[in-house]
Amino acid sequence: MKSATILAALLFFLPSFFISCSHIYDGISSSEEILQNGKWSVEYYYDEVDKTAELFSVRLKFNKDNTVSYCENSDTCIGNWQFVKNVRNEMLQLQFDDSHTFVQPLNQHWNLEDLNLQRVELSNGSVHIILRKI
Repeated sequence: MKSATILAALLFFLPSFFISCSHIYDGISSSEEILQNGKWSVEYYYDEVDKTAELFSVRLKFNKDNTVSYCENSDTCIGNWQFVKNVRNEMLQLQFDDSHTFVQPLNQHWNLEDLNLQRVELSNGSVHIILRKI
């Protein structure tokens, strides 16, 4: 009888260890929706050395039409963004006009390392950036 109870408990609880859940936060169910939900600041930027101070005042706004607004002090630039998913990972592609040199560090195909309602961590090789929701 004891063995049957243990077996039943295992059969009931074991599948929950193998079920994969997507990001679901307060009705926000996708990476796109998380990015579109507010404005973001650059909390950390590393490209061979810590360059966070260079992008400290940057604000990003990801729009539903896949445009992204980049604002830094009095400089503003509109670009495009999209998520690309493959078998291994999810990537965020950012593309701004090449004539705006101040935004060039963000023109990359970023690997999505971590994502939640308050923080986005991205990387591209040895380049790392962390965005924090404002």
